[in-house]
Amino acid sequence: MILWPWLLVSLAAPAGWDSPAAWHTALVEAGITAHPVAQIDLGRLPAAASLALLRADKVASPEGLRRFVQAGGRVLLAVEGPQDDPTLEPFELRAAPPPALAGIGQHPALIEVATPNHGLFRGVQALVTNHPTAVHGPARLKPALTFSDGTPFAWQLRLGDGELVVVGDSSLFIDLMRPLAGNGRFADAVGAWLGADGRPVYLVTGPLTGDGPQAARPSPQARLNDALAELAGGASPGSAWIALFAALAAAAGALVAWTRFPGDRRPRPRPAPPGRRLLAPRKAGRSGGPGRPRGPA
Repeated sequence: MILWPWLLVSLAAPAGWDSPAAWHTALVEAGITAHPVAQIDLGRLPAAASLALLRADKVASPEGLRRFVQAGGRVLLAVEGPQDDPTLEPFELRAAPPPALAGIGQHPALIEVATPNHGLFRGVQALVTNHPTAVHGPARLKPALTFSDGTPFAWQLRLGDGELVVVGDSSLFIDLMRPLAGNGRFADAVGAWLGADGRPVYLVTGPLTGDGPQAARPSPQARLNDALAELAGGASPGSAWIALFAALAAAAGALVAWTRFPGDRRPRPRPAPPGRRLLAPRKAGRSGGPGRPRGPA
């Protein structure tokens, strides 16, 4: 508890705020290839890379970020508020105000969040937030961490070949908040997860540009399956039937193209056996052969 008065005084100090320099230093000392960058192009990253996005509101293509994760990328997404909803939407998440809980030292934003003792939270007794945000997700999924009243605060999701960790406060990773409670230990565990298997880790404090990996064009069969699933799921009849007819038309077109143009299937003459093919040339010019000139009648 000795740290709380120091923290309340330090909140007004601009030096070190928003900087993940201490986190970067800790990752490098742990043997992780970590690069702090002000901005980065998503389209230039290999699939086997990791991103720590401390400004979720600066993602140019949220759909591109989802494709990056699905292709095998690992991403930490730190959320600061409802302005980050466009980035959260492709992951079926949304931001909301935090619950009204008692803050530390009468500071309403300094909320202590108890953690489970497993996974990324192993050995982390609690986190201390400074700009907390609730992060809601689908009812079918379980959040990785909640506030004391059960409101979701963090998620760890697997998408395709990659993984995504979402937390409702980017200040957990900055220099000023690192010494508090288990913040530093949690940040280092997240960094080790990002850098596992020798992956390079990019600590992005500004814009994430680019569209990321291009989405594969769905086959007619996949489009038909999606349309049928949309109908079964109770989507609006008009849009669902239009999608179904479009998928059926695409599938029918592909079938017609295959039956009419499956390749050159015309029968080809079979070559004569070598003996017959060479019979006439062998007889040419011989007495009684087909090449013998006729005499006068």
